[in-house]
Amino acid sequence: MTISLDTNVLVGSRETVATFIMNQVNPAKGEFHRNNPDIMI
Repeated sequence: MTISLDTNVLVGSRETVATFIMNQVNPAKGEFHRNNPDIMI
Protein backbone atom coordinates (compact mmCIF):
# COMPACT_ATOMS: atom_id res chain seq x y z
CA MET A 1 0.00 0.00 0.00
CA THR A 2 1.40 3.39 -1.03
CA ILE A 3 0.39 6.61 0.69
CA SER A 4 0.80 9.88 -1.20
CA LEU A 5 2.17 12.81 0.75
CA ASP A 6 0.95 16.32 0.12
CA THR A 7 3.59 18.69 -1.27
CA ASN A 8 3.07 21.03 1.70
CA VAL A 9 3.92 18.19 4.09
CA LEU A 10 7.13 17.45 2.21
CA VAL A 11 8.16 21.12 2.08
CA GLY A 12 7.46 21.51 5.80
CA SER A 13 9.50 18.42 6.60
CA ARG A 14 12.41 19.62 4.49
CA GLU A 15 12.32 23.04 6.19
CA THR A 16 12.24 21.40 9.62
CA VAL A 17 15.24 19.19 8.87
CA ALA A 18 17.21 22.07 7.32
CA THR A 19 16.50 24.31 10.32
CA PHE A 20 17.60 21.57 12.71
CA ILE A 21 20.86 21.04 10.83
CA MET A 22 21.63 24.77 10.66
CA ASN A 23 20.83 25.34 14.35
CA GLN A 24 22.02 22.15 16.03
CA VAL A 25 24.56 20.37 13.83
CA ASN A 26 26.68 23.04 12.14
CA PRO A 27 28.97 25.03 14.45
CA ALA A 28 27.90 28.65 14.94
CA LYS A 29 31.04 30.02 13.28
CA GLY A 30 31.78 27.01 11.09
CA GLU A 31 32.11 26.57 7.34
CA PHE A 32 28.41 27.21 6.65
CA HIS A 33 27.96 30.17 9.01
CA ARG A 34 26.13 33.20 7.61
CA ASN A 35 25.74 36.58 9.24
CA ASN A 36 22.10 37.19 8.30
CA PRO A 37 19.84 34.19 9.07
CA ASP A 38 16.86 35.94 7.40
CA ILE A 39 18.39 35.53 3.94
CA MET A 40 17.20 32.38 2.20
CA ILE A 41 19.89 30.49 0.30
